[in-house]
Amino acid sequence: MTNWIRVALITCTSLTVVAQAVAEDFIVAASSAARVPGAELVLSATGTLIGNLNPGDNFTLLNATDGSIVAHLSLPNQGRYKLAKYKGQVLAEGIPRVRAYLTAMAKAEPATAQALVTDVTAVAAAIGDLRGDAGLPARVLMVGNALRLDDRDSALSMLGQDGEIYIPSGGLLAGPLSHSPYGLSPGSRSLEGTRVHFCALLPESAGPFQQDMLGQTWAHYVSLRGGQLVTFTDDVRLCLKRFLEDQETPVPAQPLDRQADPAMLKLSMGKAVSRAEEQLAASTERNAKLEEALADSRADLSSAEAKLSTETSRARQLADRLDESERRRKEAENAPKVAALEAALADARKEAAALSRALEQSETERRHAEASFEDIQAAIEESKSLDGVTTFSRFQEVRHPRHGKRHVTTGVRYQADEFPAYDTSWCYMRARNERGSNVQVTLGNKWPGEAPVWSSAHPPTLKDIGLTESELRDYRRSCRFPEN
Repeated sequence: MTNWIRVALITCTSLTVVAQAVAEDFIVAASSAARVPGAELVLSATGTLIGNLNPGDNFTLLNATDGSIVAHLSLPNQGRYKLAKYKGQVLAEGIPRVRAYLTAMAKAEPATAQALVTDVTAVAAAIGDLRGDAGLPARVLMVGNALRLDDRDSALSMLGQDGEIYIPSGGLLAGPLSHSPYGLSPGSRSLEGTRVHFCALLPESAGPFQQDMLGQTWAHYVSLRGGQLVTFTDDVRLCLKRFLEDQETPVPAQPLDRQADPAMLKLSMGKAVSRAEEQLAASTERNAKLEEALADSRADLSSAEAKLSTETSRARQLADRLDESERRRKEAENAPKVAALEAALADARKEAAALSRALEQSETERRHAEASFEDIQAAIEESKSLDGVTTFSRFQEVRHPRHGKRHVTTGVRYQADEFPAYDTSWCYMRARNERGSNVQVTLGNKWPGEAPVWSSAHPPTLKDIGLTESELRDYRRSCRFPEN
């Protein structure tokens, strides 16, 4: 049981543990599912740490994937003479679990930022539950992915489907936990008195700007819960050195903008951009490209017209110089050339018309995007200023020639401070029965991250409004549920 500790003390002679005058909590959070760079150093340094535990110290190993406890070692706060007979028993019971877990991490397949799941939010909650109201200072070593991946709601993931890095805004970090996993629960101080050292796995695409913004994001997250982020680096040796030496200088961070819109911000081109702003910029860029293509098409059209005018003028000049028979012969010779030029001109005009229509449609979509973005922002701001207004709903009607006078309505309900995330969506249609009364038929419902749940009507109800099951399925195609 103690050989591992002896080897760790030899292999980590350059990483010294600062002697503590008072008891302390030591917490290590890592995932055994994949090997991060420097995993062997983490295994050795943990052995060094356990071998130097003092009376009253506690050591806990957490699974960084879900915050569950792998092992917990607690030494009684007694003199070293009395402690000697307990320490061997405590270490003998806990060390095998610690060593097996960290050895599995060191031997696992190499980790990538796209696959390694490290839930810092779950680890923070687990530390709060573990420490309770204990007044002991605590050192926390976090080994894992700097990006929080969210399979349940990709809109809240720090790694987008486009491979870009996203961070939560100050509005999300300072907002309630019910709105996002980055938010706060009432009165939460789960990291009170802790100094956190984050040995972070960063994606290859992360440059200095992205690394700095990620460090500031987790510094704000830890600070809001009463702790300090002291280290944030992908250099595992440096991270372990600062952890074992109990460095206290916090990671620098700009003041948190708590009033910012609650959104995930894309780290791109040296600035953080929300998804709504990104979509508006993409629409503007697409319009610019269409305008450029339209200008090229108009230039080609002008060139074709000029060429046709020149050839026509030449043909007429030749016709004036020749007698009737010669003129007819020349006209016959020129007819294919003129016809080809006219066909090319007609094609150019068609292409110009199609590009003009595409530009008009794209411009309309851009204006709608701008208006929708501004209206929604205004609605959110207005809802914030009204006491008790926390939700709003939007409705969309779809009319189709196959449905006659009937139409399908889709409703979507939003939380004002969570937009564009939604709570629920529902779809229905209304029809008159043989007695002239309106009958509402529910077609289906949808919740975030789930597939639509279609409803079925009773045969008597369908017969009463003159519909078949096949026609009801056709109406479902007109439902406009939001995308996940």
